[in-house]
Amino acid sequence: MDNKETIIIIEGASYLKSEVKWVQRLIILFYKIFNVVPFYAREEEKWIKLIHNDHCNVVYFEWSGEIWPHVINKTARELAKFLNDVGPVKVISTSLGTQISLKALRYTKNITKIISLSGVYTPVPVSIPFVDIYSASDRFANFFRGILKLTTIHGRIKRREVILHNLRHDQFRDNFEFTDGEFKGFTMSELLNHFL
Repeated sequence: MDNKETIIIIEGASYLKSEVKWVQRLIILFYKIFNVVPFYAREEEKWIKLIHNDHCNVVYFEWSGEIWPHVINKTARELAKFLNDVGPVKVISTSLGTQISLKALRYTKNITKIISLSGVYTPVPVSIPFVDIYSASDRFANFFRGILKLTTIHGRIKRREVILHNLRHDQFRDNFEFTDGEFKGFTMSELLNHFL
């Protein structure tokens, strides 16, 4: 890679789905309860366009999207190995991708900043800048963050909180303009580039 700054994108887990009709109905009910509209395709191009500017290289880190703890740990080690070859990077992660990027900190010093969008993660102490962008309306992430918070003794972590309003879990990848709050008038792309 050239001398441009490198940004790594790590999407969250894949949405659940089943070929069994009644199981799929239960999955859809689960997502309705949490006010999520599932999308089943990985969106590499959308993310690269959302982040792209002339001052950075954007790299989409592909992983299986499986939610099993051993997969999360393995993916964190794979990410760290990749980053050890790439050099210093900033990470933008969504949902469970934040858990992967935080776990990767155990194996690499090459992450210089994490920007989490609607992150689902276990709070751990971090020594790098951590920007936590989330919505109080995101029932899905807030529910699972609450559960994961119970699994740790660390409690709160030092972070820059950015609370957005009226966003569902699946809307953090869209580049619309915010109509209220601290970043009124910003698009998601402008917000991310602001924190890079």
